[in-house]
Amino acid sequence: MHSTDPLKLKSFDIAGLPLRNPFWQFSLQQWKSTALQRQLIALQNEHGQRINLLLLSMWFSFEHKDIRPHLNALIDASQAWHQHIVAPLRTARQILPQALPEPCHQLKQHIQACELQAEQVEQAILYQHALHCETAQTAKPQPDYDCLDWLIINLSASELAQTDLFLLIQNCLPSYPAARIQARLDKHSQA
Repeated sequence: MHSTDPLKLKSFDIAGLPLRNPFWQFSLQQWKSTALQRQLIALQNEHGQRINLLLLSMWFSFEHKDIRPHLNALIDASQAWHQHIVAPLRTARQILPQALPEPCHQLKQHIQACELQAEQVEQAILYQHALHCETAQTAKPQPDYDCLDWLIINLSASELAQTDLFLLIQNCLPSYPAARIQARLDKHSQA
């Protein structure tokens, strides 16, 4: 991970960010899935993945947008906020023990609330930049692509292990049969 200049944060117009945007609403809906929530947290904690970027990849998929040409710009746009605000709040929350006496217990709850607000701002930054990303354009038109295809394409951009990719898609589309997901993953890996 490359380091960013904390002074870059001063250039953010946080007051003008659309906090309650369609991406945020999508993420709240996805977060209701306990299995998806657990897997996203595991990918964050064990593999250094950014949950908001994975959620954005999912949202792009349901919008039939290709995140790949825009991923580096989206990372660059949100990196300073993530590195200097979100990550330190997460670290502070994680290093505090589970069982704490009052008022330290309240402190941990406040840090967690601040972390959630910081995540929402990060999502607003991503959303604002995503508005400039064009609808999916592939080398040859793919009219038969559905959300499963777009999930495979967009989540693959995060260089997930195949097992993690499969589980993430399965948790995102729980009504899809596992065999259908695997067959489509195989089809895309051969393309």
